[in-house]
Amino acid sequence: MCACQALEFSRPLKTTEPLERLHDLVRSKVPKLDGDRYLEPDIRAISKLVRDQDIVRAVMPDWVPPTDGQ
Repeated sequence: MCACQALEFSRPLKTTEPLERLHDLVRSKVPKLDGDRYLEPDIRAISKLVRDQDIVRAVMPDWVPPTDGQ
């Protein structure tokens, strides 16, 4: 969330394509911080992206999660 906010301070410059996809994914769930607000829902939303491995897939689209026993 903090990294997304930092990237927005450097716009219109862009970062790498994987990080731009990650930024877009996070911003699809958590809006830009324009002022004070309660952040627990934002943290919960990003935690879900981590748990569901959506963040890994955004950065590495061809990634296949390991299966048990391998």
